[in-house]
Amino acid sequence: SSLSCLSLNWYKYFKEVYGTDIVPKKPLVDSFKSVIGDNEIEECLMVGDSFEMDIKVPYEMGMNVYYLTNKKTKYPSIKNIDELKELL
Repeated sequence: SSLSCLSLNWYKYFKEVYGTDIVPKKPLVDSFKSVIGDNEIEECLMVGDSFEMDIKVPYEMGMNVYYLTNKKTKYPSIKNIDELKELL
């Protein structure tokens, strides 16, 4: 997606925000562990539009996820960014 974390103003909702410019090696477990840092995994949220690249590994790690999709899925999902803003 061409939307950046900055343009979406995520910083007003979260204390730390990471995009692919910071975490380029998705979907490797180590790339997600690197951004969790000192936080508890349950405090973290991954939002993404690619199941394989964004959702699968963090979900398996126990991280909260929102899959940005119009498809029916067993994973927590949203259809657009505005839905996420409403959930926050």
